[in-house]
Amino acid sequence: MENFGIHLEPLRAILYQIGIFLPRLLFAVVVIIGGWLLAKVVRFAVIKALRAINFNVLTERSGMDNFLRQ
Repeated sequence: MENFGIHLEPLRAILYQIGIFLPRLLFAVVVIIGGWLLAKVVRFAVIKALRAINFNVLTERSGMDNFLRQ
């Protein structure tokens, strides 16, 4: 019976390490997805704000349009 415990100890160690790693991995994935979603929301808000103030018309009038296209 003691021999059986010797074989299970490495398995327990591996499962313990996986148990420590998985929550960290899940947290990292959540942070990445959250950052991606936040970037999408900010991009949408900036585009809406620039369209609301007619940014394209302002840049054409000031002559910055060609500079911004580069």
